[in-house]
Amino acid sequence: MITGVVIWPSAPILWFEQQGLVALSSDSSVAGQLKQCLVQMRQTWELVGAFDRVLIVGPLAPRPVGDRADRLGEHPVVAPVDEQSPAHSLTDPLAEVDPNWSLPTSITARLVRGFGYAGPIDAIEVGIRPAADSAGVPVTTADSLSTARKGVIAAAKAIDAACGTAGRTLLLAVGDGAAAHGDRAPLARDDRSQEYDESVHRAINLGQPAQLLDALAVDDRGCPLGLRLGSLGFWPMCTVAALDLIGQGTVHFDAAPLGVGYQVGTWIPSSVSQRPAIS
Repeated sequence: MITGVVIWPSAPILWFEQQGLVALSSDSSVAGQLKQCLVQMRQTWELVGAFDRVLIVGPLAPRPVGDRADRLGEHPVVAPVDEQSPAHSLTDPLAEVDPNWSLPTSITARLVRGFGYAGPIDAIEVGIRPAADSAGVPVTTADSLSTARKGVIAAAKAIDAACGTAGRTLLLAVGDGAAAHGDRAPLARDDRSQEYDESVHRAINLGQPAQLLDALAVDDRGCPLGLRLGSLGFWPMCTVAALDLIGQGTVHFDAAPLGVGYQVGTWIPSSVSQRPAIS
């Protein structure tokens, strides 16, 4: 069963900060926000029920290493859930947990390990695979959107089936928001970013899947606004909504220190008792 859902950003800078690999100015507002984000991420572990494994829901995105699947181009793919995945070693925190996972999924897994979790980590990825010649940006067409949406439904069914037989599972959704906040953003500035992210935050706080789907479904000339704004968390959050888990939702942190919406949230199904997840 799914004991709870945690929503995290997957930015590499968070992992660098967690590992002490970057020296950020102590008086920088950006550094302060990144540190506060990590504090809230760690505290989410204390707010979910006890669990036996972590299942990351990530986006189809460029891989951190060469990937033979890149030949698939933009075609959406749903990676299978591996119920037999063994616990991964903590001896080398720099090692890839799985070279077939996307960079956002891999970074999320590294953050989990950095917080001291030593149990099994599995992953499922959804969305539209970026074309090999598109600089990592998915080619969004009506057909690819339709296929990706079908993939989300298939992923939700796979998660539901796997979690129904594999003990207690903590679902960890990659939840990066709009990537067009202000002039420092990876994408061209789009002032709709704040309104979009806030609508997603309101839906999470309500703990209602239908409201979350409504927030994600906002359209911009035939393309979901979340995709137009470069949200890596768009398809993972669609998958969370498709699971139809009604419960207590809370956004614990939201800011855009580097032009990307970072949100930290929890979504606790109503039937799950709250017990510490990690001692």
